[in-house]
Amino acid sequence: MRLRGSVHITAVLLLILVSIAAAVLLYLWLTGRVSTRTPVMCRGVIHAVKYDGFGLRVWLQALNCNATMDGGYLVYPDGSLAARLVALKPRVKLGFGRIEEVYLYSLSLVKPGDYILKIPIGPDPVAHIHIPTVMPETRIFRNETLEELNGTLVATPAYNISVTVTVYQPQYDTYNVTVVLCANPGYEVTKVRFILFNASLEPPMWIGPYYVFTEQRVPFTYPDCSIANYYPVYGGEQPLTLVVQAAWRRLG
Repeated sequence: MRLRGSVHITAVLLLILVSIAAAVLLYLWLTGRVSTRTPVMCRGVIHAVKYDGFGLRVWLQALNCNATMDGGYLVYPDGSLAARLVALKPRVKLGFGRIEEVYLYSLSLVKPGDYILKIPIGPDPVAHIHIPTVMPETRIFRNETLEELNGTLVATPAYNISVTVTVYQPQYDTYNVTVVLCANPGYEVTKVRFILFNASLEPPMWIGPYYVFTEQRVPFTYPDCSIANYYPVYGGEQPLTLVVQAAWRRLG
């Protein structure tokens, strides 16, 4: 009898709770605090893509929403992943209905061929693109102070990167940022580009158009290097963002 009584009491309590929940939902609906509209899925479209030999300029539009994006993907025609792409600035804002130009860098070497570009906004907008030359891999050193950049070393099988920061004019708080990329034995470096941005992701004010350095003496092999000297870099413009791009091929 105790068991039956417990079951009866539990059933009554459940009925009361359900009644209260239903009343709350009815109140919220009548006062307009519960939306009956079906959520609209954010949709985007790629209007154009241009390959400049080092990366992709993409004209992108969020059709019915305010969206953000960090990059995209290149996939082969069979759907398998070819490379991950990143934007210079994380979480790029795409305003409702506005066409935005975004530059995308590849995190790995991309061989010439036909690809499909995908941008993760709702159902992925896609665009078919032909890449006629090797697209270099990119390393982005984001929001680095001059002290953090100094002594940066990156070693890969094909090449090595080093960054040195020295004082240029102490009375003006200016510095020299030297970026070096050297080929390793058994590899030929075919493309090199360095780009230096200030804290606002703009060219440092006293560097001007020379904030982009594209190596003209390519291809080169070990022990040759590509060297860029950026000076005078004003200390008040840090933290800096450094972009290093390189393409290569194995010899033999």
